[in-house]
Amino acid sequence: MKDLVSKIISGDEEAFEYIKNKWNLRLKIFARSYVRSDDVSEDLIQDTYIKFWESRAVVNNEKMIGPYLFTILKNKCLDYLKHKIIEQKYNNVTSERYYLKANIYALEDRSINIITEEQIKKALLKAIDKLPQPRKDIFIMSRFKEMKNAEIANRMSLSVKTIEYHITKAISFLRSKLEDYYNYIIFF
Repeated sequence: MKDLVSKIISGDEEAFEYIKNKWNLRLKIFARSYVRSDDVSEDLIQDTYIKFWESRAVVNNEKMIGPYLFTILKNKCLDYLKHKIIEQKYNNVTSERYYLKANIYALEDRSINIITEEQIKKALLKAIDKLPQPRKDIFIMSRFKEMKNAEIANRMSLSVKTIEYHITKAISFLRSKLEDYYNYIIFF
C-alpha cells in the first residue's frame, strides 16, 4: 500500500483496516497464548487498535507498525494478567495465580524481544542460502516462484519424485536451522 504510514497518520480508515487485516491473526495468537481466552484476546486486541489509532503519529515507518502493535498488546496483556492476579487473590485460587504470575514474568522479561518480520526473513534467506544446489533452486522455484513440481521437473530435466524429495529435504533442513523462529514463521 503506497504511503501507508502517511495515510495512517492522516487518519485514513481504509489504511487502518489494512493494518488490522494484516496483523489481526498474529496479535490474536500472541494474546491468546497469554490470556487463554478468545473473548479476552479480542477485547485486548480492540484496545490495542484504539491505542494505536490514538497514538498513530509516533509511527514513522511501516516496519515499525508490527512491533508497535505487539508492544501495545503486550502491555494490555500485562495489565489484564495483573488484574486477574488480584481477583484470584481474593477468590483464593492459588494454582491459577501462579500461572498468571508466570505469564507476567514472561511478558516483562526484557531479554525477550519481539521478533520482527524483517528478522525472520533474514534468518530464512540465510538458511536457504545454505541449501546445496540444486535443492536451493528447487525450493526457491517451489515456494517463492510458486511453480508446480511438474514445471520444476520439466525445467530441470528431473523426475517429479526427485523434485518432491529435494523439497522435503529442504523443508526438513530449514526447520532444523530455524527452530528458534518456527512458531513465528507460520504467522508471516
